[in-house]
Amino acid sequence: MVLISNGMEIPADCLLYKSINVIVNESAVTGESVEIEKNTFDRCMERSMDPHGPSPYMISGSSVVSG
Repeated sequence: MVLISNGMEIPADCLLYKSINVIVNESAVTGESVEIEKNTFDRCMERSMDPHGPSPYMISGSSVVSG
């Protein structure tokens, strides 16, 4: 289990277990400049029909903008 907060770089690929309004910048990894909303796996599965909804996957090397 890894505890993350604003401004931190995500140290390893992981699934979000518990969160409050998490937004991540994945531009260092993916090249996309759009910030991505993240949410827990359970909440993402509730909204599984929404392809543009949040994702529970945290990618190593990306940084936490808020949450």
